[in-house]
Amino acid sequence: MVDIDNECDEYIRKIIADNSYNSIFTRLYSMGLIQTISGSYVGPMDKFIFIHGDANVIYSDEEIKFIKTIDNIIVFPDFIKQTRNGNIPCRSIAVTIENNEFIRTAIAFEKIMNKATDGFNIFFIITNNALLFGCNTLGSNKKRDYELTPPIKDKEKYLEIEQNLIFAPESEYFMDFYYYVHEIFGTPSAAYNTYRGAAAGRYYYLDLYEYLLQNYSLDISPQIRKYENTLLEDAKPCDFNEVLEDEESSLFKIESSRVNTLEMLFEAEEAEKLAIENEKKNESIYMKEHSKYATDSKIEDNATKLLSDPEMLIKMLKREKGLI
Repeated sequence: MVDIDNECDEYIRKIIADNSYNSIFTRLYSMGLIQTISGSYVGPMDKFIFIHGDANVIYSDEEIKFIKTIDNIIVFPDFIKQTRNGNIPCRSIAVTIENNEFIRTAIAFEKIMNKATDGFNIFFIITNNALLFGCNTLGSNKKRDYELTPPIKDKEKYLEIEQNLIFAPESEYFMDFYYYVHEIFGTPSAAYNTYRGAAAGRYYYLDLYEYLLQNYSLDISPQIRKYENTLLEDAKPCDFNEVLEDEESSLFKIESSRVNTLEMLFEAEEAEKLAIENEKKNESIYMKEHSKYATDSKIEDNATKLLSDPEMLIKMLKREKGLI
């Protein structure tokens, strides 16, 4: 891969440059996102979609056109996580994207792969500009059908995600795994710093001023401060959710009309989990109220017996209230 974004540090640049199967496998395997060594699909997206994907899915002309632009994907073997009512297949999918509209392309790739396959998809996306992780979202209450991390351009952020996955709690239960991955990949509400194109272009003038300063000894500090302040004004932070919404709004329509039986299984699991939690909550409330009633009744009985001895009655009431 060539022309890697200069904003990426050396650690990320090496990962982007070495996007071989072995390198990607080693990284994802160490994170616990691959559990079987053999059986991966490596090849163009269209072959996987139309041979290995759900045969009942219908794709629009725009979707087919996009599918044919992705030359190389890796779909690693499924691994199974359990629910109370059945099993859900999980899989890791890697892709290399070589265009500047990498966030929009990553969104389209995730949505179409989610449309073509059942289960829980975990994505590792390599672009010229950054690394991204993502996954699909299950259930009827979802805000969108995918998650995508903000672009990863530095070693610290990459290692944070890697370490969280490596030291994930061991569990064969799907809901534990699903919510843990979503917690790591979920779009943060904190500000995501981005620059408008016009502001980025003005870096050229800073370079020019630096050249004049070094070669002609001109005092151009006022101009430098002026442009630095302009850049800071234009570097307005925005929520990455807004970035995703903007990028998705400019995409062609991607949706599926088929019934996803595994998603129904997930919803049933969620409903059962919620029912159990509510039952425990109600039981806890009942026990507290019952305990309070029993305590009050005991105090009342003892107080009745001590009505003829006011001094002992006062001591008993203080003892029950923890005052002595």
